[in-house]
Amino acid sequence: MHLVYVQCENPSITLDLPVVANGEIESQPLILKRGESVRLVSQGERYSRIRAGELLADVPNATLSHSLESALTPKKARLRHAALLYKNRNGSEISGLLPAGSEVHVTDLSLMDYDEKNGLVCWYTVECDGQSGYVHGQALDWEELSDGLTPHTDHKNADSKAAQPSADPHQQDPERTSSSDGALLHASVTENSLSSGNSDPASSSFFVTDLRNDPQPVWNENRQPEELRALNIDLENLIVFPEQVEKYLKETGLNALIVTLKDVDGLVCFESETVDHAFMDDSARHAQHEAALLTRNELKDLVSLWKSKGIYMIGRMEAFADDALAAQHPDLAYSDQNAPLQEDCAWLAPDNPDVWFYLSSLAREAASCGFEEIQLDSVRYPEQEGEVSQTEGSNRIAVIQNFLLNLREDLEEYHAYVSATVIPSLGYDPSDPELGQDLEVMKKACRRIYLCPYLISLQSLPANYGIEVFSNAHDVILGYVQQSLSSASDPSDADLVYSLQGFGLMSPETLHAQLQGLSDGHAGSYAINTIYGHPDQLLPLQSAFDR
Repeated sequence: MHLVYVQCENPSITLDLPVVANGEIESQPLILKRGESVRLVSQGERYSRIRAGELLADVPNATLSHSLESALTPKKARLRHAALLYKNRNGSEISGLLPAGSEVHVTDLSLMDYDEKNGLVCWYTVECDGQSGYVHGQALDWEELSDGLTPHTDHKNADSKAAQPSADPHQQDPERTSSSDGALLHASVTENSLSSGNSDPASSSFFVTDLRNDPQPVWNENRQPEELRALNIDLENLIVFPEQVEKYLKETGLNALIVTLKDVDGLVCFESETVDHAFMDDSARHAQHEAALLTRNELKDLVSLWKSKGIYMIGRMEAFADDALAAQHPDLAYSDQNAPLQEDCAWLAPDNPDVWFYLSSLAREAASCGFEEIQLDSVRYPEQEGEVSQTEGSNRIAVIQNFLLNLREDLEEYHAYVSATVIPSLGYDPSDPELGQDLEVMKKACRRIYLCPYLISLQSLPANYGIEVFSNAHDVILGYVQQSLSSASDPSDADLVYSLQGFGLMSPETLHAQLQGLSDGHAGSYAINTIYGHPDQLLPLQSAFDR
């Protein structure tokens, strides 16, 4: 017996093996990762017998390769979503944005980029429409595998031509005897990549990617709470009041911190090379340096300390709401002369690849400091006057999903998850094409979706006309949860987390009523948002958790 390697269109395949248990034949699943080595026991015309651990299985020859490199390389592939094309493997500079559906030719890969636990390749070298560069492996939709095993060949010849698989993979082969079917990467924005001449967002095409058969990876070493109970907090308050915060978490049973790293002003609260490259104006750079409270190493130590206490650490970033970058680079700002914005701050263009790259670079810096999840707020189009067409609305939904998928892939090497905060109304009506947010679409792209049933926001929604939401907080939150959970859910969908209002004139009785509404609606994960997480805001609400 010698080693061969599993090749498949998705990062893994599942084989159903018949086994005898208690005198009856039952099915036992065997999960094989792309690139996984197995023992070749015997080889037939169309199927071969392999040994994986203690199990024997018969698999199509097309799913096996003599070469690991071949098993990890698609013969034909397309981009499953619009994807950034990088100039190098460390992701520190981009060439532009490749349209969704583009056919790409993989020219090279490094086995150093292979994650055998998850069957993933972080980077591929590709050619596409006359351009060459690097894309993330998860951006590729495999359409054709490399040549598989060829019958009656010398297994030492890895370049031999493969036999064509059977037209019907379920057809019984005479030889078949079972029924199986079958180091930190620096990322910073360069001055060149923030020029408007690099790419034309309007020329890029987007469409919603079907991810039903392609769940995002689960990182085993990223220990996630089964039920998330989080507290929003500013980095400054976490630095100044660590003892009070730790005591509060213990006494309330909260198990996670959502730490704001970038606010709507566009200010980043840790020293960032991404920011240094993006902000060239002296006054803008000075403002960013004043906002930076910690160096990257200091932030890494702080995150590590809280993780050692059993706290799940989430870094929160405002995405497209960003006064600072829009002022520094007006070409990156969203504008529509026919429909003025109705926002309190400037907005970045959600379909601009340089905007994607800037946010991705910041997120990677945060993930490199140990944050286990990056939460994006304002991941939408801005509120503006007028209406958008159905076509434009569909395009906006696709842009937001494609952006999230790119970020998800950028964070894979750090084994960090992506989550998104959505507007309150999505709990009642799961799609808002004008803002580009669709709950069902975003649930496929993120690890968590944070719904925000803030009472102050729910008061103005049609579902609560005539209801005083603060005095009926339990019933309002219960109805919101029930409505948001009414649609069918796939096991690979994002977990829903309910971010509750703890700010404003919030009493412990009203916060307790919100928590009870979640519990009665069988929603286990929540976050408490007091905006800043200062002890003066937290302590008056502590009794809400004791009732």
